[in-house]
Amino acid sequence: MNHSSASQEPEEVALLTGPRAASVLSAALAPAGQRLASWEVHSVHHRPGAGVSVGYTAVVVAPNGRSTTEYLCATTARLSNPHAPGLTRVAPTGGDGPAVHVWRHPADPELPGLVVACTPSLLSARIGTQVKATMVAYRPTRRAVVRATFPDETTAYAKVLRPSQAPSFAQRHRLLTASGVPAPEVLREDPDGLVLLSTGRGVALSGLLSQGMSVSRSERVFNGLISLLDALPASAMQLPAHAAWSERARHYAHAAATVLPEHAARARAVAEGVEQLMAASDAGRPVPVHGDFYEANVLMEGEAVTSLLDVDSLGPGYRVDDLACLLGHVSVLDHLAPASYPKLRPILETWTRMAERQVDPVSLRARCAGVVLSLVAGARREDGGPWRPDAEGRLVMADALARAVTEEPDAVLDVATLTGAQIVALGDHVAAVMGTPDLREEVVAAAQRAGESFWPMPLPAHLRATLDSPFADLRNTKVGSRAGGMLSAGLFLREFVGRRPWAHLDIAGPAYNDSSPWGLTPTGGTGMGVSTLVELLRSLSAEVSILS
Repeated sequence: MNHSSASQEPEEVALLTGPRAASVLSAALAPAGQRLASWEVHSVHHRPGAGVSVGYTAVVVAPNGRSTTEYLCATTARLSNPHAPGLTRVAPTGGDGPAVHVWRHPADPELPGLVVACTPSLLSARIGTQVKATMVAYRPTRRAVVRATFPDETTAYAKVLRPSQAPSFAQRHRLLTASGVPAPEVLREDPDGLVLLSTGRGVALSGLLSQGMSVSRSERVFNGLISLLDALPASAMQLPAHAAWSERARHYAHAAATVLPEHAARARAVAEGVEQLMAASDAGRPVPVHGDFYEANVLMEGEAVTSLLDVDSLGPGYRVDDLACLLGHVSVLDHLAPASYPKLRPILETWTRMAERQVDPVSLRARCAGVVLSLVAGARREDGGPWRPDAEGRLVMADALARAVTEEPDAVLDVATLTGAQIVALGDHVAAVMGTPDLREEVVAAAQRAGESFWPMPLPAHLRATLDSPFADLRNTKVGSRAGGMLSAGLFLREFVGRRPWAHLDIAGPAYNDSSPWGLTPTGGTGMGVSTLVELLRSLSAEVSILS
């Protein structure tokens, strides 16, 4: 066997991320007389049906005893050139299982231009002037981005693609610039897949959002974004179409089944539900779309758009998907970094109202629902820790939250024994509550009146980055460390509630009392949170009565 099949990918994930990975790496090093001293998983990249690729930080001992730290990569994917220089094939043990190809970064067998992009002397020779090279992003066998810094501190970006894909990528940039759409210019395009781009002018739209805007200015900025989308050239309709994330429900169902095979049937059922919802709504007519339209890919100067980035997905599609991408990303900014986006809500409300005038609101919500399944695809810890219970629990919670939000409630509350980290942090008598600040504080106040102990916990912005996935939109568990596990779980759940007021009650510790009774708490199941919720509902209903 020399390539991956969908049914075998769970085993491949286990092979390349579990203890047996050491034997794979050792076998790859042995022909050079080297041995593996230590290793750890750095990143995992999984495309369902296209194999599994893993990056490792490894300490390698040479025959002379000298140790070096190297970045190694292994893949079960089918390679176009399985005999590329620097590539070692590790055959399956006993002839059963996947064959694995291993290489030392940057000798990626599918990205021949990566060696040049990552080596300052080679990149300098290629460009014709001295530059520093800094890796920005890398997905083995697929693509990489390297920042080139010139002596005067100006920059350009080298995007490295498979040689067969680079021409179409460069074509998209030239298509935009030729039609007057502001986008980085192609400075050079080389046969080995290296495309050098100018640096986009301006600052990310997120900077403008952090400052806050009046309603009138919000409307002007949104109209400018719509004008930018309107300016996408009609010739883009002749480009190959890229599926929107909302159209890949079955893809994400397979990814979820790879990490949680016992829940494969459930994942498929969720995918079918998403597809049915999308089929029942109106996506509108096909138009040129960006395909990944959100605040980080739009650069601004004042209220003017000055550069459109990451145009890999430019082509035919539906306007509703670009708008859903924008609003979905913006809706989580103040949750991720509340101090940086104190005035975001009015902007989001204005933009949502204006977007719903542009496209079918039901279709907009349907495409937002599709992301739920995509988030489950990253449900696996690279550090080998006990990720499965958390992954399964969060799959349940994500499903429930998504269903709740589709009913358009005034607020969403969930109660779960979600994390062991809650017990570590607060013990057996005190529960945690996270969520939108106002509702979180109302829960704490209700708990005090009800005689239960809930402690308000933050959702730190810096922990959100630990949920980023190399092969999905989001992981459903924190990678690489157990620190802040309860908080990262809360950050994950927050992704599913949109703009609704929300509170998550983590009762892992107080849910069950296996010691003597104390206070009003019996031995066994305690019913923790019930009294608090009753009191909260009582107080909320009283507020409604007064207002009415």
